[in-house]
Amino acid sequence: KATVSVLYCEVEMDKLPLMPGTNELVHGDLWRSNYRRCHTLTGHNNGGEPKKANQEIDTFAMTNTISNTSLPPAHLALDRKVLKFKCYFREGVHESTTEAERVRLCVVYYFLEDDTIAVSEPRQLNSGMNQGTLVKRHKIKQGGRYLSFSDLRLSDNVTIYGKTFRIYDCDTFTREFCLNAGHDVGKNEQAPQDTYDTNARQRFESNKKRELCGTRTKLSLGQTAAAGGSSATKEEVKQTTQFLQNDKKVLKFKAMWDEVHNTGGERRYFNLYYFLSDDCIEVIEMVPANSGRDPFPSFVRRRKCPKNPNPSSITGTLTFQRAEQEYWKVKDLCIGTELVICGKRFKLYDCDTFTKEYLKEHCGRTASELQSVDVKVIKKEAPKPAPPPHNGFGDEEDSLRSWRQLALKCPVKDVRKFTESGNEMLKFSLELLGGEIDSMRKFVLTYYVSDDTISIFEAVARNSGILGGRFLQRQKVKLGNGEYATAASFYVGAVVEISHRKFRVTSTDERSLAYMEHNSKIFLKSNINMIMMKFKAMFISTPTGLKDTLNGALKQGQVDYTQLMHIVESLGLPLVEQEVLTMLRYFNTNGSLNSYEELLVTLSVSETDITDKQWQDIHEEWDSDVTLGKTLTEDEQYRLNDLHDSRAAQGMLKLLQEYNKRRALFQQELRIICDYSNDGCIGPGEFAVAVTKKLKVDIAPKQLDQLCSKLFPPVLRRVPYREMIRLIEDTTNYVHSTKTIARIRK
Repeated sequence: KATVSVLYCEVEMDKLPLMPGTNELVHGDLWRSNYRRCHTLTGHNNGGEPKKANQEIDTFAMTNTISNTSLPPAHLALDRKVLKFKCYFREGVHESTTEAERVRLCVVYYFLEDDTIAVSEPRQLNSGMNQGTLVKRHKIKQGGRYLSFSDLRLSDNVTIYGKTFRIYDCDTFTREFCLNAGHDVGKNEQAPQDTYDTNARQRFESNKKRELCGTRTKLSLGQTAAAGGSSATKEEVKQTTQFLQNDKKVLKFKAMWDEVHNTGGERRYFNLYYFLSDDCIEVIEMVPANSGRDPFPSFVRRRKCPKNPNPSSITGTLTFQRAEQEYWKVKDLCIGTELVICGKRFKLYDCDTFTKEYLKEHCGRTASELQSVDVKVIKKEAPKPAPPPHNGFGDEEDSLRSWRQLALKCPVKDVRKFTESGNEMLKFSLELLGGEIDSMRKFVLTYYVSDDTISIFEAVARNSGILGGRFLQRQKVKLGNGEYATAASFYVGAVVEISHRKFRVTSTDERSLAYMEHNSKIFLKSNINMIMMKFKAMFISTPTGLKDTLNGALKQGQVDYTQLMHIVESLGLPLVEQEVLTMLRYFNTNGSLNSYEELLVTLSVSETDITDKQWQDIHEEWDSDVTLGKTLTEDEQYRLNDLHDSRAAQGMLKLLQEYNKRRALFQQELRIICDYSNDGCIGPGEFAVAVTKKLKVDIAPKQLDQLCSKLFPPVLRRVPYREMIRLIEDTTNYVHSTKTIARIRK
């Protein structure tokens, strides 16, 4: 007996109870090995056996190498098999003297797959009758049964919905199918010709014989074939000939109607079309957008336009005489011609290519006569009114809004600048310029970077008799030159005019100095690169006397801010206090110059660099080679992109990858080179040896040469250790930093 293992026990299957779960063990799918699904959907004919192709179809199928053993269903064996019969029916014509009836040819389609019939009449061009489908495809019932293809025979009539069709022909497939099916379709017969077709054929043959025999009536003799031999005047023949030769040929001109001389008039532009087939003219206006004019289809409809309109039509005089009028012809049209049409003067100023070629060939116009005329009016811009002066109420920007716009809106604030700057503030100490009493007053100016506003607070001095406190509330302020105060307007040594009072900036705090040095592209007076370039040019220029003066002062000891400022003022050099202060902060942490040798090393200057040139000429030469710390214009940016070629970029990328991996080793090797050099700096040759020999960076020789030429420009051939590290780490203000050479976006 068959058993099954349940929980490691042998159980006989026929003794299992008939319960949910055990049914599948005994009678379920547990022991099945064939999971195929049987065919369940089969086409039946009225619930009986599946419909097979009948014996007639089978006979036809045998001729097409279809097997007798397995007959497919009718909708598959007879798919897209259609019998085509040609037929006609007669239609009476009651209101014609030339014909009594008309023969209309049709086609009967019999679809074998579902025994449906459709009748259609082929469409004829310009027949004037509704042609097409006469009977849509469906089963047609006649005499208690449906029509079959055995009911359709040649030379026999079939009535469909009260209309009798005479079948006279069929195609080859229909004939072969019916013969294989044992159905005799009969013999073909000719379709009858109605009276209209017979007359048309006779006229065609008659005209053809006239052409062959050379007896066709010529137009010059006053007869036209279209008129069936009827007499015609010479003018009619001329017009017909002109129409046949120039049909669909149109000349296109651009015309202008000038009404500027009238009050409130303007220039209006049109397209003028001249039809060569009948010498008519049509004028269509070119309506510009938002002109306020309705786009009418035509300004002057197609018509013949006389040169001199009949005076009687203007004065209203009644006359029965037909006045001879001269109309505008193609020979009268040329660029520059003025045409009077309906009392309006149109000047032709241009035309298309076809019109120019036609006028050259048929009217003898030259190229100079067909040159376009410039008719554009140069509009003079109306002078814009100047904004009214501020009335003193509210903010000036708010007042300008009410002048520029009818709907008042709040001024748009620079959200991006506010987000980037945050709560950054710059503080400056001011002194009031004026009398002796005003010079004793001390002020503190706070500049808010986020919205370019300032506030001034006056310090309280005991026993001065002047009440201190808030001197100016936070607001945007216009300086003495009429422009709003910006971040670059305030620096140590600057003289500014606020509210008709002149102030001098005497000092600032450490935090403000650090912020300005960090954003040196905005605060140019704190840009150490520009300052050093200017100071170095003054130092190596003998006419300035700065080198000898500093050498003598440093022999006596350190030179602090006050002494250096006194030297600069005594020599008349254009250095402000902010620039001197920034330069001393760069030289030493204590803000002073210690020795002459240290100054030479910091400036990267040797005794051979001393020249007799003016410092302005030296500064211009260096400024043309490299742009330091300034916002680049488009031309400068284009020139800078040319300098950074692909070889230098590839070499710099490899150098930065190795530097990020071995930062400490790079800094150690560069420091050793600077310590052993005479001037404490590193040049391009030493840098190349350190990169290839010491650090073993895999850079191609051509890439290394281009890299050194970009990293050490002519104005900065030798770089101190500290500045070299700033160049590599991209913390310098020089534009030729490593990331710039490598084309890495910041």
